[in-house]
Amino acid sequence: MSRTNLTMADIARICGVARSTVHAVLKGKPGVSARTRAKVLDAVARFDYSPCPIAKSLARKKSGLVGVVIRDLANPFYDQFLKHMDHVLKDLRVITFNTRHDIDKEIHALRTLAGYRADGLIIAPVQPERAADHLGDWVERGGALVSLDRLPGIECSYVEFRNFDIGRMMTEYAIRLGHRAICMLAGPPRDDARDDERVAGFKACLREQGLDPAECTVQHVGWRWEGGFHAASEFFSGARRCPSLFICNNDYVAGGVYKAAYVHRLRIPDQVSVIGCDDIGLAAVLGPSLTTVRLNARGIGEGVARMLLRQMNQGSAFQPRSIAVAPMLVERESVLNLTATDSAEACCQACRERADAAQREEAACLSKG
Repeated sequence: MSRTNLTMADIARICGVARSTVHAVLKGKPGVSARTRAKVLDAVARFDYSPCPIAKSLARKKSGLVGVVIRDLANPFYDQFLKHMDHVLKDLRVITFNTRHDIDKEIHALRTLAGYRADGLIIAPVQPERAADHLGDWVERGGALVSLDRLPGIECSYVEFRNFDIGRMMTEYAIRLGHRAICMLAGPPRDDARDDERVAGFKACLREQGLDPAECTVQHVGWRWEGGFHAASEFFSGARRCPSLFICNNDYVAGGVYKAAYVHRLRIPDQVSVIGCDDIGLAAVLGPSLTTVRLNARGIGEGVARMLLRQMNQGSAFQPRSIAVAPMLVERESVLNLTATDSAEACCQACRERADAAQREEAACLSKG
């Protein structure tokens, strides 16, 4: 089969999927699993496949193509974001890349888009502090750019998530309900070893409330549910002093804490409380429903797309700007109010029971040895 004469149907046969699935991936539409999307995009890159409309557009100054580079399409927040972004960009061709938190995949995606002469780029970078190293060429050639993070060293439009305020908001709520033993499950540590803004907001709130940040825990677990599961399991097994409440950097990580609580037969919120962030669709249907911070995926998706269109239309006359996200706490059922005496005693009793169970398990293992 000639590589230069491949059709969309050929790519579909190579990947073992329907032609409509290949079309959905190349259009950046939601509803395709991360694994299938990656398989199709890998085949497109391996066989240098170029959809006919894109190939024709290369002869023109404008390709009508927008690239979207996302660090983790498995996170449901990005699925919601893409849905609303795609609605605004419906008259353009959109190709989406999932980098899976791999900076080499991010660089490959940018090179592919440059080869397609894409007019615009929306990116959720793997490491914002390093993005200038490989986005410089894109900016120099005048490509439209909107980032879902502020990019040091690059003047471009971006989304301001107000992470400091988010960290403070979650912590204030936990303290108001009587929690003092708090663990924040944060994202990956920054390369420069500084606290990220959400952790800084967490610690600032503790100090303002007269609490010692050293007595609370910050654990960097990344962005996936597995990180939340393994971190919480370590606490629940008795290996570390268990907090009464986990503040999670997103709802996906909070789902990992739910899974760990289920495995260790702990009840949420009676024995451990959880706060998430993003307010993905699953948050409202978990049992118990998840208290979380809503970031308005619809507003972000539509706002980012409109900002990119303005830059594509105005060219060099466009002045970069930011979209400020207004976080909102959504109070549901996953946080126990410890200001009630009975609730506080129940939580303390649960902690004692966990410690006793861990000691019994350790004694049993030693006796078998």
